[in-house]
Amino acid sequence: MELYLIALKELGLDNMTLNYIALNCTFEEVHEIFSGHYLSIQLSKNINLDKYSSKLSDLVLMQEYLKKAKNIIKKNKKNKIKFVCIHQKSYPQNLKKLADAPTILYFKGRGFYKKHIKALACVGTRTPTPFGVSAVESLIPKWVNEDFTIVSGLAEGIDTVSHTTCLKNNGTTIAVLAHGLDMIYPKSNKDLADTILQSNGLLVSEYPIGTPPEKHHFVNRNRIVSGLSKGVVVFETKAKSGSMHTVNFAISQERPVFCPLPDMAKPQTEGLLKLLNEKKAVAIQGKNRYEKAIILTGYKVKKDKAKIQQLKTISTYNILNTLDPDINKIHESKISEKKTATITVDRELYEKYKQILNKQNLSSKDLFNAFILSVINSQKT
Repeated sequence: MELYLIALKELGLDNMTLNYIALNCTFEEVHEIFSGHYLSIQLSKNINLDKYSSKLSDLVLMQEYLKKAKNIIKKNKKNKIKFVCIHQKSYPQNLKKLADAPTILYFKGRGFYKKHIKALACVGTRTPTPFGVSAVESLIPKWVNEDFTIVSGLAEGIDTVSHTTCLKNNGTTIAVLAHGLDMIYPKSNKDLADTILQSNGLLVSEYPIGTPPEKHHFVNRNRIVSGLSKGVVVFETKAKSGSMHTVNFAISQERPVFCPLPDMAKPQTEGLLKLLNEKKAVAIQGKNRYEKAIILTGYKVKKDKAKIQQLKTISTYNILNTLDPDINKIHESKISEKKTATITVDRELYEKYKQILNKQNLSSKDLFNAFILSVINSQKT
């Protein structure tokens, strides 16, 4: 199947069409396409292949592309490049949700694992200021400590600082490239790319070996950067830039966008101010508010004990501060007269109560202790 998918991709089929074929056709059915029977597949699977009909009906041309696909696989092995297709279990789950996800993903490294699902994309300008660099070096260690994989594009500037900071803190990082994996662009990041691989990270591209870096490849690359992640952090960017392409992809992919709150207006932060003013990004006000990116991507802080306690204190305060107890309901509660008091609680109410605690990362003990303390404090004269 994979050989035929590579051949069809090289033939020019778009990702959405090819993804449908990969996910809905058997090996035998895909093989039939190369035997000149694409019309039967088109009808039986309801796939519109009309714009490719001149190529698909040319059996000599089809064999040439099949030969080209075999050559790509041969060169891949020689250069230690692996690949995974969208119908395979090892294809990254975050990326698979995209309508135009790359059907074939080439990579160097050990492969995609479950831990890579918990990922943040970190992007920004190629010419960062001390503000941007400081923000990267302050925030990424916090996320790495919480087992987030850092995804970026191996470009100069913020991308480079993001990958490097992640590695310095013993984290896992993925670099998404806009060309074949037989080269590194920019050349100045060759050593960084090697270090990423030596640290169990990944180099990823949708482009086969031998593909040079071209302008439109970088825009396409950015959708994969955001697609591999649960959220996107923009550290510094102008109002019009490649990073803004990544932001737009993230928004269309329904990924949350975050950015550090700029200390002042300057060209490299005008994009951040624009995103914040248009409410397209969530502000992170300093390194101590790093948990925003964790919580809003669907996770909880698990390792920073001081932060966990701080969040619990805030949550219990918010819950207790909004309490408006119904005295009549309290009197109606069935309390036993045993030495150890018990309360009979409606199951539906109890489930709602547990959901609230779970959402706030609190235990019943946390809330009860806080409640007792608040009662004691309220009675102090």
